Amino acid sequence: MSLPALSRASAVLTAPEALTAAVSRCSGRLATMPGRALRSCLSQTDAPTPAERRAMAVWRDRILVALEPCTDADMVEAVVGKLLLGFENGQQNAQATQARNGEYLTALEGLPLWAVMEASDRFRTGEVLVAGWNKAFRPTPPQFADEVREGLADLRRQQIQIRDILNAEILPDPDPEAVERARQAARDAIAGKLMREQQDRRRAVEAEEAERDVVLAGPPIKAGALGLAALGKFLRAPFTRATTAAR
Repeated sequence: MSLPALSRASAVLTAPEALTAAVSRCSGRLATMPGRALRSCLSQTDAPTPAERRAMAVWRDRILVALEPCTDADMVEAVVGKLLLGFENGQQNAQATQARNGEYLTALEGLPLWAVMEASDRFRTGEVLVAGWNKAFRPTPPQFADEVREGLADLRRQQIQIRDILNAEILPDPDPEAVERARQAARDAIAGKLMREQQDRRRAVEAEEAERDVVLAGPPIKAGALGLAALGKFLRAPFTRATTAAR
């Protein structure tokens, strides 16, 4: 079977430089929507312009068309058979050839014909994208399928990036004054917390000193009347007084 004169889709599907830059810029600034982990968002400043959005939508549609699987098994078999002929050392009967080609058809199911053809060309020249293939032997069906998918990787990446950009929620840019007010409120809250903690520590020290003064002003303490915890209050007395005086 003769192969169609297909123009290579990978050569046709070369994104304009401006579009590539816009996709890269927007994709790098995607963020997770607050409170919605599965939803992405962009600020108004980082969002694509209307013209960029239209260009991305057109480019996405072209990619989706290029990624459509080939439904003509005979065409895929013709590409595979032509490549494998170069690896055959002897004559195979028709039944063995059909069985062999069937393994490749199963592995390549769901992939576009142009990508299968490009992978076949890379095997023929030895300039494959996936490592691990021994050039002395024909590629196995999984190796062939992996090479096709690797050739599609960049288009699939572009498709996913554009999908995420076009589906992202656009959030209004924050008001600078509101941002500064929120930051000041956070600073005030931290300062207030530190002040309350200092006041709590000071009150605890003052209460301990007052308790000790009450005990010392009372009747004489009998030997062994104080436990270790109470005795510790009196042993710390000079240090506590010095600390309080310093304050």
